[in-house]
Amino acid sequence: MSNAWRQRADSELNRLLDNANSAGLFGLTKRGMTLSAAAGPLRLNHSHPMTHEHELKSALKRGQPWICDDVERWHALVEDGHPAQPSIWWPLQGRGVSLGFVVVMGRGLDHNAQFLAQLSRVAGHLVHLLLQRLDHRRGHALNTPFTEPLGGRSSDWPSDAKRRLLTNQDDPMPTGGAAVRDADMMLHLALENPQGSAAKNLKHVDNWLATPLAKRFLDTGLDALLPLMTHLPKSRSRVLKLMINAEDPQLRHDALHCLERWPEATMAREVLPLAFSAEVSVATAAARVLERCRQHHEFNSEVLKELRTLVADERATHAHRRALDLLIRFRDPDAVPLLINRVDDKKLRDLALRGLNEITLIQNRWSRSAWQSWYSKHAHEPRSLWLLEALDHREIEVRSQAIAELYGETGENYGYDPSAPSRQRRAAITLARDTIIPD
Repeated sequence: MSNAWRQRADSELNRLLDNANSAGLFGLTKRGMTLSAAAGPLRLNHSHPMTHEHELKSALKRGQPWICDDVERWHALVEDGHPAQPSIWWPLQGRGVSLGFVVVMGRGLDHNAQFLAQLSRVAGHLVHLLLQRLDHRRGHALNTPFTEPLGGRSSDWPSDAKRRLLTNQDDPMPTGGAAVRDADMMLHLALENPQGSAAKNLKHVDNWLATPLAKRFLDTGLDALLPLMTHLPKSRSRVLKLMINAEDPQLRHDALHCLERWPEATMAREVLPLAFSAEVSVATAAARVLERCRQHHEFNSEVLKELRTLVADERATHAHRRALDLLIRFRDPDAVPLLINRVDDKKLRDLALRGLNEITLIQNRWSRSAWQSWYSKHAHEPRSLWLLEALDHREIEVRSQAIAELYGETGENYGYDPSAPSRQRRAAITLARDTIIPD
């Protein structure tokens, strides 16, 4: 292991020493597990077989921490002259792979909710470091579901491990300890009596409900959870980030249902693959969720740019139609040149012409060269100017669509009435033009 990598791991473990006596990172090896990084009096590079460690194997299998009060059991891990103490073994898992454990030693740690939140956060950072190390060893590989054939799967997309781990310093996710157990009991009482005092006060333990709510998400009907989740913005957001990547299609569908109700603009990148699902209901719901995220400042880089890149990828031709359809739905003006290039494509010609009509509101079935000529003159303009031109269209349906979309982009209607006489409409258009482009 490189010194630079170990220093980064040691730095993370040192964050735990305000409460813990020692902390270590055990990596899984063919021999069992080896202490690869440590903070405090632990024996670095100590190896320990897993053959008879049934509790540790169970912790890995369940993905849940194991608390061991037998202090003498791990005496060999501690340097001479230092006493062993009760320990917590926190399993490290990412992309469906068991990577190892963080072990912390100290007294009363399992009752310290603040420490457990810090431990959860440090474990997430260490998983990220371990996945980076694995990726470095494997070398770069394109990792996106869009390059898979229809019906294929890519279980570890998105490839950025940070998207699956809640590493935000300001948003710890406590997963154990007394506070979480108490919150779990309150949630149980709230579900038994949705009108009772527990349900009314559930919002006060929102910070501790992520794990209990995730468990209920798995074994309770969504209809029963929805009224309670309305008052749990923090834990609800954390749980949806987990459920949107679930293997179970019903869980993904339920998560999308929740996101339609409570949009999470920062999750657009996670939702995007579901818009390509072979299940029509899932794909449609994902598209609706994405549409509600359009105003987010990173929507262009998180979604639109990804879709445009996909359309340009010759290895993903099977996904081009769906990607173009989404770009049209989101009225992406930068998709216009991509659509123009598909005008002569027999398979995509009708879709391309429909998209050009809907994005520019020019209701003509021009040839590819005519569209290229138009775009060369108007590529530098914002889409709002294209909509201004459509406000003077001869058909009231087009004018109505233009003012509706202009209002969506600017939040103003400039006093424009699509059914008003021509002179009144042009006065409103002049006002709109002077407001949008003062020069």
